[in-house]
Amino acid sequence: MYTDFTDSENILVVWAADVDSSQCIEDGGYISEIGEWDIMSRSWYSQVLTEKRTIVTEAYGNSSAGEMVAGIVSSPLQTGRWKV
Repeated sequence: MYTDFTDSENILVVWAADVDSSQCIEDGGYISEIGEWDIMSRSWYSQVLTEKRTIVTEAYGNSSAGEMVAGIVSSPLQTGRWKV
């Protein structure tokens, strides 16, 4: 995954996640170990499933950087419909 942000002060990280393996990959090259990261326990996970659209989260404490962050989260589409 490659990113080229001109606003690195405001964009902490870009990442993608796989629900089946509960893994994430970050733009800096970090890949979580299987079972290390529980995606289904994240509040934004259930929110994006319920709303079936891209969401912007309330600010929360980032688990890896310890900073207050907000997320923009989307669920992947499957044949033009939300995959839930």
